Amino acid sequence: MFKVNNSELTQIQKEYENYLREWIAINTKCKLQRIIDKYRLSDPCYSNMITYLKMSFDKIIFSKFSELEDVNIAFNHRFSTCITYYKSLDTNLKKQSQFGKFKIKMAYLYKSFFLHEILINNEKISIGRWLSSQLNLKVCPYCNHNYVFTLNNNKDKIFLRPQFDHFYSKSYNPILALSFFNLVPSCYSCNFLKKEKKITFSPYDLDIFNDFNFSINFDEINNPNNWGNSLSNINIKLKSTISNDNITVLGLADIYNEHKDYVQEIVNKAYSYNNNQYEAMISSFKGLSKTPEQIDTLIWGAYLDQNDNRPLSKFTADILKQLKIK
Repeated sequence: MFKVNNSELTQIQKEYENYLREWIAINTKCKLQRIIDKYRLSDPCYSNMITYLKMSFDKIIFSKFSELEDVNIAFNHRFSTCITYYKSLDTNLKKQSQFGKFKIKMAYLYKSFFLHEILINNEKISIGRWLSSQLNLKVCPYCNHNYVFTLNNNKDKIFLRPQFDHFYSKSYNPILALSFFNLVPSCYSCNFLKKEKKITFSPYDLDIFNDFNFSINFDEINNPNNWGNSLSNINIKLKSTISNDNITVLGLADIYNEHKDYVQEIVNKAYSYNNNQYEAMISSFKGLSKTPEQIDTLIWGAYLDQNDNRPLSKFTADILKQLKIK
C-alpha cells in the first residue's frame, strides 16, 4: 500500500467542497433545509441529524484524515439514543427508524453527488470521474496490484474510474459518507473485499509503504541452474513490520501468491542480469538515449523507484532486493 501524495490535495479538497455545497443548495430533492422542515415533527431525531450535517458541514467535509474518527465519535455521542435504538431493532425494521433513514439519506447523497455532472473545459464529467482524475492515481493504493485509470470520453461514451472505498464504512459511519478524506480511490477487488470491514491503515494516513515487504521462499534459490524450473517450489510471502489488518482483509498475500509465474520470470531475468546481459542491453539502447532507470523499466516491466505508477512495482522491487540485484 502506498500513501496518496498528490501535492494539490488541499486545493482538490476545497474544490470538492465547493461543488458539494453548490449541488446541495440547488438540488431540490436533496436540499437539506427542506428535509429538516419536513421531518421536524414526525421524525425529530432524523431532522436533527440533518441539521447537524448542515451546521457542521465544514468540519465534516473538510476535516483531515486524522480528525475523521473524532468527527464520527462526536456525532455518535450526540445521537446515541437513536443509534442504540436502531441497533436493537430487527433487520426489517431498521430502515424505518430515524437513524436508518439518516443512513439511507447519506448513501443517497453520496451516490447522487458522484453521478452529478459538471462542465470542465466544455466537457461534461461526473463528480466521481472529476475527483479521480484530479487525484491522478494510476494504481490502486491499497494493493499496488491493479490499475485505476480514469477515462472521460464524451464523444464515444467511454467512461471509467476507480471505485471509492469508504475507509470508515458509510453503513456504520454515515456522517462520513461525503467526507473527502474518507473516500479512497481503489480497484474493484479491494473495495469488494473490504466492504464494511475495518482495516488499520488508509492511503491518506501515515506512509507505511516500506513497512510492507514481499519475499520469496524458493527451494532452489541457492542453485541458479535450477531457478525457475518448478513453480511449486516458489512461495511468496508478504509481511508487515507493524501490526495491521490490511493484508488479511484485502487478501493481499493470497492475491500475490497467484503470481508465481511472474516471480519465475524475475528470477530468470535476474540470472541473465548476473551474467552481464545488462551491460549488453545498455549498449543496445544507448542510441535511444535511455537512462539506467528507463532500462530497468524495460527489463523488469516495473517502475522500481516509483511504485505507484505501475502494478506489481513494489512486489518486483522487493524481490530484486532480496536477490541482491537492486
